[in-house]
Amino acid sequence: MVRVVHGGIGQNMKKTLSDFYCGEVPGYIIKATKDYMIVRMGDIITNKPKEYKITIDDIVEFHHFYSQGNNWMSGGRTLAGIMGDHRPMTELAEEVLEWFKYSNINVLRRKSKAVGLTPKF
Repeated sequence: MVRVVHGGIGQNMKKTLSDFYCGEVPGYIIKATKDYMIVRMGDIITNKPKEYKITIDDIVEFHHFYSQGNNWMSGGRTLAGIMGDHRPMTELAEEVLEWFKYSNINVLRRKSKAVGLTPKF
């Protein structure tokens, strides 16, 4: 369960991340700052764990691209170099979006507007 509260990143990132995840940070979250989140996911080809850095720009690009109907790869999505089924990729994008809404909402709004999206947060 992700708690959505607007605020800034404090001095203690582990506590901030723990607060965001209501006490239990998922094991696939390696690191998070107000500008990026590093996740560990299985590579689509080898299924070996690999770390991926997802930035605010990646989230904005994901939402802009797929909101324009650019789904030429039926059933698949790509986010920050991670390829996968559209459902888990969209869930991951939404989870990271919520993190940026929590940690850096002003930059997220500005970057969203810059590509023509209308933030509703």
